[in-house]
Order: sequence, then structure tokens, then C-alpha cells
Amino acid sequence: MDSHGTPSCTNGQFATLASRIVTALPKAIKLTGLDPKVILNHTSQGERLSLAVAEAINMLYNGSAKTIPVDADFIYVTEVTVPAITKRMDPKEFFKNSAGCDFRILPSVSAIDSAPEASFEVFRLMRNVHESDIVEKLKDYDLAEWYHFAVLVENQVDGNDGPLTINGRANIFHVRGGSDEVFIFGAHWKPAGFDEWETNEYLPEEVSLAGRWRAGSLVFLRLRP
Repeated sequence: MDSHGTPSCTNGQFATLASRIVTALPKAIKLTGLDPKVILNHTSQGERLSLAVAEAINMLYNGSAKTIPVDADFIYVTEVTVPAITKRMDPKEFFKNSAGCDFRILPSVSAIDSAPEASFEVFRLMRNVHESDIVEKLKDYDLAEWYHFAVLVENQVDGNDGPLTINGRANIFHVRGGSDEVFIFGAHWKPAGFDEWETNEYLPEEVSLAGRWRAGSLVFLRLRP
């Protein structure tokens, strides 16, 4: 415990944890049948392994019983519930970019006075993935509404802790527009003198042209009611 009564970890305890992880790695590598040289030659694998370890610790903290496959592209992080909305929310007030310009989603969405709660499963990308990989996973989920995205961003407006990552990686949402339109939003926190959220808006074909979403980004997929 520290002076505030919060559980703490000493340098010795952390060193012991690191030592045990290192000790367990050879067995894990043998179980996969991979050649250690192949692993070392894969430049992206170090980041994937470190993310997997971080997610394992995060799941222990959250009490999640889900198994983490290290070779997966998407690692389950947690489930997030956006509470029921009981106040008026206007997309015209929210969807302004840094230059004060309107977002393209605006003509197809309207203000609301209330909305039921909605739950999302959150996944962390273990490697750089194409939008098509996320679209394939999206088939098992529902599209988010604009106000779900807005509530989560507003709840962390100062870069405070919460379900959205604030490490510079994107928080990715697939949002329902009018008719069959889908808008993709990638919001990331800009620290170090900026201290603000930057939100980028894409159509699906634009994301495909832009390349891949970066490893470490979070994907928020809405559970069907």
C-alpha cells in the first residue's frame, strides 16, 4: 500500500514478475512450434507480444475469464456500456473539426432527446489491419449511433481515464448514417501541448485507400440488443 492506501508494486516484485514471464516464454514458443529466429526476424512481433502481456494483466484486473490467443489480430479487452441518454444532444454541436467545418455525417443524423443504453465489445488490434478485416468482424455486430460515440468522447473530454485509449492510437467506431450509409470515426488523444481529441471521419472506401489501422488501436463493436 502507498501513503493513500492504494495497492502498490515494489521494484523487486516487478522484477520477479518479469523474470517469471521470461522463464515461461521458451515453453510457450515450443508449444507454438515456431523457430525463435523466425520470431526475432518479424519486426512487428515484439509489439504484439508486449500488447498480449498488457492485455493479460488488464483482464486479470477486470476479472475477465476470456482466453487471449497471442496470434489473433483482435484481442478482446472489455465490455463497455453507454448509459441511457436523458438529455438533448445535437450532432451540430459535436461534429465540428479543428477548423470548425461540419462533418459529412451531419445531413443524415438528427438531434435526440433520449436513447436507451447500448453495450459495446472492445477489441485491441494486435497488428496493423485493413478496414476489410474489421468489416468482416462487424458482421456479427450492430452499427453504433452517432451519440454513442459522442457520449464516450465527452466523458473523457480532458484526456482522463476511461474506455477510450489515450495513448495516441485510434478509437474506431462504425456509425450509422442515413439509409445504408456507414461513417467510420477514428478518434485519438493528442497530448504534449495539444491536450485535445482529434476525430477523423471516413467513408469505407476512403479507409481502404488510406491503408491500415495501426496496432494498439481500439475497435468498439456494438452488441445487438
